[in-house]
Amino acid sequence: EAAAEDYTAAVALWRDLRVNVNLANTLNNLAFVRAEQGYIDDARALAHEALDIRRKLGSRVDVGYSLNTLALIDIRSERYTPAIERAEQALSLFRALKHQRGIVLALNALAEAIRRDSGSTYAASAVEQAHRLHEAARCAREARLLAGEINERERQVQALIEFGCATRDLLRLRVANPTLRDDPVRLARESQEALEEAVRVASTIPQP
Repeated sequence: EAAAEDYTAAVALWRDLRVNVNLANTLNNLAFVRAEQGYIDDARALAHEALDIRRKLGSRVDVGYSLNTLALIDIRSERYTPAIERAEQALSLFRALKHQRGIVLALNALAEAIRRDSGSTYAASAVEQAHRLHEAARCAREARLLAGEINERERQVQALIEFGCATRDLLRLRVANPTLRDDPVRLARESQEALEEAVRVASTIPQP
C-alpha cells in the first residue's frame, strides 16, 4: 500500500511538471505494484499509458520494459496467450538492442507464461504440453546463465525457480504419461537442484 501511495503521488508530481521520462517510469512501476495488489484493469491502463509515452519519446529499451510489464500483468490475470506475445515482443527488442538485463527479464516472463499456459490448455496433447514445458525450461535456463553473468542475483533466483517448476511439471506429466521420452529420474534431480540453488543464491542477496 505504501509503495502504491508513493508512486501515485510521484505520478501526479511528474504529470504537473511535464517530465515525461520520469512520468513513464513511475507509471510503469505503479502498474506492476497495482497488478501485485490484484487491481489488474488499473495496472493495465497505467502500463499502456507508460508504453504510449515511451513510444513517443523514442526510447526502445523503455518500450521493451513496458511490454514486459504488460506481459507480467497478463500472467497475473491468467491471460497467457497475450502474455507470451508481449514477452516475445520485449525479448525480440532487447535482443536487437543487446540489452542483457532486459533479455533476462523477458526470458523469465516468457518462461513463466509458457509454463502456466501449458497447464491451462487442457485440449493439448501430452506431447504438446511437454514441448511447451521444454521451451519454458529452455528460456529459464538461458535467463539463469545470463543473470549470473551480469550479477542480477534476484533475476537469477527467479530463473532458477522457473526452471525448477518447469522440470517439476514435466516430471508430473511424464508420470501420468509413461510413453513420453523424458527420464523421470533426471527431471526430479534437475528440479531439486535448481530449487536448492535458488535458495543458495537468494541467501547471498543483501537484505534491506
